[in-house]
Amino acid sequence: MYRSVVCIGCAVLIGAAGIHAAHEGVPQLDIPYADGGSKPVEEWWAAHPFYPESPNYDPAINSPSNEVSVSAGESIQDAVEGLPVETGGTIRLGAGTYRQNVVVQGTPGNPRRHVHILGEDGAVLEGCLTINPSPKADDYDSYDGCLHRDDADCWATLLNPAQDVYVKNVVFDGYMTLKEVIRLHTVRDVIFDSCTFRNVVASVDYPNNAMAMINGICQLTNLWFRGCTFQGSENRTLDVTPYNATYLDGLHGGGMIGCTTTNEYWSNTYLFLTNLDFTEDENGNGQIDYREERECKYVVIYDNEINSGGSAVVAYTGQQLLFAGNAVLAGKNHIMQIEPRVADWITYQTYHHVIVDNTISNVHLSCLYYKGYESTEAPFGRGVVRCNTFEGYSSSLDPWPVLIQESGYVEGPHVIEGNCVEDPGCVPADCELVSGAVTRSPGKRRPAEPHAAARARAGTVRQHLYTLRGERVDYNRAARSPSGVFVTPNGKHVLMEPEKMRAECGTIK
Repeated sequence: MYRSVVCIGCAVLIGAAGIHAAHEGVPQLDIPYADGGSKPVEEWWAAHPFYPESPNYDPAINSPSNEVSVSAGESIQDAVEGLPVETGGTIRLGAGTYRQNVVVQGTPGNPRRHVHILGEDGAVLEGCLTINPSPKADDYDSYDGCLHRDDADCWATLLNPAQDVYVKNVVFDGYMTLKEVIRLHTVRDVIFDSCTFRNVVASVDYPNNAMAMINGICQLTNLWFRGCTFQGSENRTLDVTPYNATYLDGLHGGGMIGCTTTNEYWSNTYLFLTNLDFTEDENGNGQIDYREERECKYVVIYDNEINSGGSAVVAYTGQQLLFAGNAVLAGKNHIMQIEPRVADWITYQTYHHVIVDNTISNVHLSCLYYKGYESTEAPFGRGVVRCNTFEGYSSSLDPWPVLIQESGYVEGPHVIEGNCVEDPGCVPADCELVSGAVTRSPGKRRPAEPHAAARARAGTVRQHLYTLRGERVDYNRAARSPSGVFVTPNGKHVLMEPEKMRAECGTIK
């Protein structure tokens, strides 16, 4: 049974900057499109309402007063469909397990908006939550195809995304059967708050199925995960371990704040790619504007605890990426792996990737890896590594330590300053988030035993490496296995493809 209740009271946040009323629903927070990518991501984040040190800090969300309560054993889908499409409402889930798939979806040009799902402690959804504007967005290939055929319903779907969806305090459990638990197609202004994602299995026929526990494609804007927990596989096996915690394709404005990742992922923790197929001339002016370019941009990974294995913490094709205030506890080959994205009709900018004020343990190769193309001069590079503490920096690349690594064509200049590497007596420079000069000298202490065996690997790809002090050197190393897949010295594969994701929510059993 469902019962309608009226919400009384309004959340008020008192912060350093004063008193702020909570947002009425997920706020529509655009990124600085008018600047054409020239505004640094750290400047944008410094004024963001979700950044605790911002003068505009205001993270609280008010939910719609129209409420429906659902108990375990009842249908969440019926509750969703009972809400007004345009004005939405709040669904409160009681404690218990709900084994069902849920779809938040409207019709072309009239998507569902203002749907908030709030769980009591112990609310567990054993199923997949899908959020998209209309059935036209269900299947990637048919959605892409009908846009190119100028299908009116498909264009109405793309130009009117699902909006203001807020999910809080729900455990999403794949019960070791589902290949994903969240699917997002064409959404904006979406927040997952204090949620847990767990027990999702990999697909043995990768790459034609799920790439992550959370999959988002077909235009994503203003999408955030706050205080969430991503639980990977306890045992690293190909048919069980998720490939990534999240796969978000072409995200504009969003990221992870105060989250925790645990256990193993086969490839990376967070994967962000460029959505070439959904880079569309939306305003019909005969060109692709900066707003319409669907490489990732203005993405923030802030104040997270990352205790999960894999190749990289962040694998990324795009620009304006900030990794700040995090604690990386498990071993990784790289903190960031960045790749350019080009096509015969468009070349995306891939500039300004910032790693600042983190505590990072067990880096096996390099902190920031620019994996460029030998034959393509794409606009690609300009990394920043500032004011970090590195512990267990076991890089096998020479000369030690390599903080920024390049292959192929990469543009400078890079900024490396104020870091401490393997030096207990070193204190990182006191960097502001948005900073100019840093005066403190970085620490430097190399391990007693160099990794001679790994450094002895011969290869054919010329590498450019940036060391602690920023000097540029060349280094050769093995590039690919006989199968053509890049294999790192610890044997982990770096999987950055495919462009398209064809994940399907599993059938409830």
